[in-house]
Amino acid sequence: TELAAEPADTDEFLVSDAGTLKRIDYSLIKGGSLLSAQQWRISSSFSINSSSELTVTGWEKQDQSFAGSVGSDFSVSSGIFTFPTTGVFLIIYQANFGSNDYNDTNTIFKIALSSNSGGAYTNQSQAWLGYETDGNPPSRETATCHALVNVTDASTYRAKFLVHNLDGTNAFLEGDSGYNSTNVVFIKVG
Repeated sequence: TELAAEPADTDEFLVSDAGTLKRIDYSLIKGGSLLSAQQWRISSSFSINSSSELTVTGWEKQDQSFAGSVGSDFSVSSGIFTFPTTGVFLIIYQANFGSNDYNDTNTIFKIALSSNSGGAYTNQSQAWLGYETDGNPPSRETATCHALVNVTDASTYRAKFLVHNLDGTNAFLEGDSGYNSTNVVFIKVG
């Protein structure tokens, strides 16, 4: 069987389909590269001694050696992130947790999303950090939580990252301005 010649147009590719070769125009498949990606971190430790649910603040875009980003920047004010564009975003929230005592500590951290400019938020994902000195309830510990979200209006969609120390103990989220400790990653995938 003789194979078809390679396409003269560099914007076309040959692919095999059940033993036959077909031409595909590159314009139909391009855009598969990463659309945007950014990483933000808290620049200093964030106290979570209160038993109230708190919005994590003190975010800065990573800027250490080898840091990189793709696409337009998010904006953040008082811990509230505004999306730069519409699209489907993978959000990854990593919390590094610390405690200065040995009291029971159960801490929930969450990704919350709003589609009405922050008027109301819905929890998208949550994870646990902490320990129990008596084992009741059992200790739980998680490093990250994730959410895949469809942002249909960049002017009204908001994201925030919450922490809730159920026991109100002497605890904190670790932050640093020289490396990523507690941090979030936004990756636009579509």
